[in-house]
Amino acid sequence: MKRRGARLAVVAVTAMAAVAGLAGTSQADSTGRNVGYGQPNIPKAVACVQKFYNHYVEDDRGRLVVVDGKFGPDTDMAVHKIQLLVNQRFPGAQLQVDGVVGPRTGHYIIGVLRSDWFVDRGYAEGCAQVLPG
Repeated sequence: MKRRGARLAVVAVTAMAAVAGLAGTSQADSTGRNVGYGQPNIPKAVACVQKFYNHYVEDDRGRLVVVDGKFGPDTDMAVHKIQLLVNQRFPGAQLQVDGVVGPRTGHYIIGVLRSDWFVDRGYAEGCAQVLPG
C-alpha cells in the first residue's frame, strides 16, 4: 500500500463524488453475480477485482495476487483488504468485511475505477458490466 496508497488518496476525493453520482444510476451489473467463495465467480469479474487490488492496495510486503480470474485464498484476502480500505477511506461506507464483492463493494470499486484518470475507460466500463453494483 505504500506506493499505491498515495495514488488511492489522490483518487479518493474524486471517487467520493463519482460514487455519490453513481447512486442514482444502474450501469453496473445488478443481477447478483457476486464475487467470492460460493458465488458464480465470472472469470472477468474476478480478474477485475484482482487487478484492482494489485493497482490500489497490495499487502504490507508488496505481494500482489495472480490475475488469473480464479477466486482462491489470495483473492479472498484481497477482497477483505479492499473492503477494509474502503471503510477507512470512505467514511460512512460501512461495508461488511466478508470477502464477497456484492453490490456495495462493487459500487465502490467501480466508482474508483471510473474516477481514476489513469485507468482506461474501456477497462473501467468492462469491469462495471461484470461486477455487481
